[in-house]
Amino acid sequence: MKRLLFCISFIGCISILTGCFIKKNPPEKIWFYVDGSNLSREYDDITPASFLNLQPDGTYTSYFTHFDYGKWTIKNNHVTLISNTTINITYNLKYPSTNEMQLQTPDQSVLNFEGRPSSSSEETNPFSLKNNHWRIPAKEKENEKQIRERLYNHFLFQEQYFRWALEKKINSIDVRSTPSLIKMYGNGFQLKPVDDLPVAWKQLFFDEEDCKTATAIVKNIFDHSDIIWPQTDNKFKMFASAFQQLQKLVREE
Repeated sequence: MKRLLFCISFIGCISILTGCFIKKNPPEKIWFYVDGSNLSREYDDITPASFLNLQPDGTYTSYFTHFDYGKWTIKNNHVTLISNTTINITYNLKYPSTNEMQLQTPDQSVLNFEGRPSSSSEETNPFSLKNNHWRIPAKEKENEKQIRERLYNHFLFQEQYFRWALEKKINSIDVRSTPSLIKMYGNGFQLKPVDDLPVAWKQLFFDEEDCKTATAIVKNIFDHSDIIWPQTDNKFKMFASAFQQLQKLVREE
């Protein structure tokens, strides 16, 4: 198996709470989970990859411990998520600072988020429903073509994730918390062995066999195809290009 090695550096950011609550802070952003307190078991698996994407048209996507989408409304410092599953949940909403949001659940769990600029385009927003079908678990066994489409959509998300960071001039993004069969680290980029796949990735597939098929497909690409890395020092551009190429390769049977 070929390893595709390239250095990439992502610098973490630390936010300082001001203690002021800004009532008119616009909620239309992509909110990333930072930390929480008094968390119920429902949020045991929440990670820095968890997000709430509130769009100006009143739609949302979210990934706390599973992917969800639907409509959202806000009234009297409370935001209500009206899920496509017809299950609604209302959070008490606070803004410690301009780019910080705090949600308190009905069971008193407190979730703290950091805001990033959103994209109103369904095509280019990495957190849109279009770019996150791969996060919806399979309800039945999938054939190879369906598994390839799931991989294609995952690589599409990754491409748009890096392009979004470029467009919004974001200096650092998390690349390790998102469930994936691709591992990115300080000086590398490679396929994860089946035994090292995160549980959240495995749970997207109907069974272990389908999950192994996905790994085998990508392993075959890495073994027999070359990723042509662009001549640029910008790591985000490099990885956006690589994932764009993987989309094409995964559809070539």
